[in-house]
Formats: sequence, structure tokens, C-alpha cells
Amino acid sequence: MIHLVLDLETLCTGRNPGVVLEIAALIFDDTQPIDTQPLPGFTTHPGLAEQLAAGLIIDSKVLAWWNHSDRRDQFLDILRRGGPNHRAHGLLTNCCQQYKPSYVWTRGTDFDLPILANFFRALGESDPLENLRSLDIRTANLAVGAKPPHTHSALEDCRADLPIIAAFLKKCPSHV
Repeated sequence: MIHLVLDLETLCTGRNPGVVLEIAALIFDDTQPIDTQPLPGFTTHPGLAEQLAAGLIIDSKVLAWWNHSDRRDQFLDILRRGGPNHRAHGLLTNCCQQYKPSYVWTRGTDFDLPILANFFRALGESDPLENLRSLDIRTANLAVGAKPPHTHSALEDCRADLPIIAAFLKKCPSHV
């Protein structure tokens, strides 16, 4: 089966319709070892101005965290790199159409997926992931006794999750 691993970096908490700083996704096939696959995917940084104009919000506590964290320079760089928001939709749609994943893995199906759905809805776009079965990386972490790092880089977090998901699929194949 084909899986999509997704992570976001945001300026919101919970299910709020908040600003998305980074979207990353990696594709893998669970019938092949992860370390032998090319792992297609993408990372993109949506533009801030268009998101604010669409009504997406910035949580002041999250903004303060980014501003005072050791990742402050990374945060400022992400804000400067923001591109057209329709690019995120196109990349994710193309990824799903080309690879046809059956599952989407996130670090909490109650966080990333609703935020991403709100992001697309606010921008007048459909949610390319709405028909995928969602799986929670936290479940895999518990099952295999892993604790992945939080790098606050969506792409690096996706990469860190891959071996945990692979170990989970090997240990608990009937749960997928």
C-alpha cells in the first residue's frame, strides 16, 4: 500500500483556522524497505499575506513561542520564503493523483488535518486528503516505543517519522 506522511508548521493551535507556515509530505510504499526508496514528496511555504486576507489567524502565543525559540531564524526565513498558496494545493493534489496513497499519517489526526482543511477552505480550494484514511503517528510511537524529535521543520519531522511508521507496520500489520 502507498502511504503519505504529512506534517505542518503553523501559527495556530488546535483546530483554529490558522496560518500555515510549511506543508511537507513524503510518499512511501509499505511493500519496500524505506531506506531503499526514493521517497518522493515536497515541502512548500504558503504566503502569509494571502492567508491573512482569507481570514486565517495567528495565535499570539504561538507567534511568541516562535519569536523566542531557538528556531527564530528558521521562522523568519519561512516567512520570507512564502509563495503562492495555490501551489500548496497543486503539489498535494498532484502527489495524491500520481501516487494514489491509501493512507495519510500525521502527528495527530485531530490537529494537522483539520488545520489543513481549514487552510484550503479559506482559500476556496478542495481538500485533496479528504478521502484518505488518516492514521496517527502517535499510535505508532506508542506501539514501538519511539519518541521522534520535533525539529519544527515539517519535512524533517516527516523524515523522522518514516522509520517509526515502518516499524509499526512490521509489528502491527493488521492495524492498517
